Amino acid sequence: MRREQLLILNYDDLKGQPENLLKSVFHFLKIDENFHPDLAVKNVTGDLRSHFLQETLLQKNKVRKWLVDHLIDPWLPVNKRKLLKTKIFELNTARQKQPDVNASDNEQIPVLQNKLREIYLHDTTKLDELLGTKFCATWFGQEVTQNY
Repeated sequence: MRREQLLILNYDDLKGQPENLLKSVFHFLKIDENFHPDLAVKNVTGDLRSHFLQETLLQKNKVRKWLVDHLIDPWLPVNKRKLLKTKIFELNTARQKQPDVNASDNEQIPVLQNKLREIYLHDTTKLDELLGTKFCATWFGQEVTQNY
């Protein structure tokens, strides 16, 4: 295998600049670089606000069937019913809260960073040499790659 056959990508670029990363992928694969995929966030999960609402109205059961057959079907066409169901589901889903980070967690971060640096510094340097990348400088700081 030759180096030209590999495309090395950085996850941070995917998070920060997905359009640019995709252009690189399209160029590498010889796909039309003018193609613009939909990058809108999909399938955002969260916590249910009401389990009763979820079980009664959104999942198939006798209550839902009766409501649909007698109240919704006569008044709403199928496409509007699907929109209504989607909207109810969105309203019944709360975005997940980010976990709270306490002071003791913050104190452990530098210790963990140093331990990870010790574990991965050598391998990251070798990876950079092999692939011609600069992950070591990005992840560990420029001074580390010069002193290693």
